[in-house]
Amino acid sequence: MNPIFKSHQIPDFFLSLSKSRLLFVLLSIGIGVVVFGNYFDFTIVEPNNTAWIMRLQGDHSQHYIGSVAFRTDDWHFPLTKTTYINYPEGVSIVYTDSNPLVAFIQKFFDLYSCPLINIQVLGI
Repeated sequence: MNPIFKSHQIPDFFLSLSKSRLLFVLLSIGIGVVVFGNYFDFTIVEPNNTAWIMRLQGDHSQHYIGSVAFRTDDWHFPLTKTTYINYPEGVSIVYTDSNPLVAFIQKFFDLYSCPLINIQVLGI
């Protein structure tokens, strides 16, 4: 092996996988996909599919609506405040049970690179 590539060697874990262990890993992944497909619909994994969230009768639509209201609103202080809910005073997205960390990341991408308004992260 060339000395140039010594720092970029493949980890020993992947080199030491025997055929039976590799078969076990692939079989485990396959069983996981089959069980997921049996209990859920694969369309919930698609990030652009937000219709399944609104069809649910629980708090999932509240989480999603709070997140979208925060992401589409301007920046306020405190940082988790949105005025699209409870106008004009506004409300913190913490009270809508949205995930603030994920909402901040999505808001950053919405403002500075690409709009991800219809992206949902509940099914991912």
